[in-house]
Amino acid sequence: MSALPNPEGTRALLLDAMGTLVRLVPPVPDLARALACAGYPNSEERVAAAMRDEIAYYRRHHLEGGTPAAVRRLRAACAGVLANGLELAPPVPELTQLLVDALQFEVFPDALPLLRRLRNRSMRIAVVSDWDCTLAEHLDRLGVGAWIEEVVVSAVVGVAKPDPRIFAAALERLGVPPEFAVVCGDDPVRDMAGAHAAGIRSVLIDREGRYPDRGSRVVTLDDLSDWI
Repeated sequence: MSALPNPEGTRALLLDAMGTLVRLVPPVPDLARALACAGYPNSEERVAAAMRDEIAYYRRHHLEGGTPAAVRRLRAACAGVLANGLELAPPVPELTQLLVDALQFEVFPDALPLLRRLRNRSMRIAVVSDWDCTLAEHLDRLGVGAWIEEVVVSAVVGVAKPDPRIFAAALERLGVPPEFAVVCGDDPVRDMAGAHAAGIRSVLIDREGRYPDRGSRVVTLDDLSDWI
């Protein structure tokens, strides 16, 4: 479903998190240094390979992180995957905290200006993301939570994108019908196809220029105002 400029009719914007609002600070250098300080030196190449396995495990299991207690268990399991990749047996007890400390996020420079502009126009804003229940804490810590009304994560809703129910859950919380909303995310399937299935217009943010032929496309959030 293509996004057509409709500023008079748009009441809500549903934003993806990773790759749209925030990005992961490269964790390997910090984790490698922390491991060395803890007495477990490893090359950055080996740490990077173990991190890839850990991230893949998290993506497969993130729906299990629907409560704080469940997130603690999920993090411990992820640390176990990391330990296996680094051949640390038994897993280092402090590895979970080292892993959590290494996973730091930062807000894209164009995110906060957009949120401020739209909230000043009384636009309803929700973040819809495949994440565990800690996402709202991250957004608050990064200084953007105050500009977002609802944070809807797959681990709490119980379904991941592109399942349309996660988008429907966000609209239900905002009290906005789908025809008056726009989804913006960086994945053509999870975000755009998911929005299409939910009856919502969508815009792809293509920060790295991977989808030049997409019609409903912006390269920065600065351009998104033209679509909503």
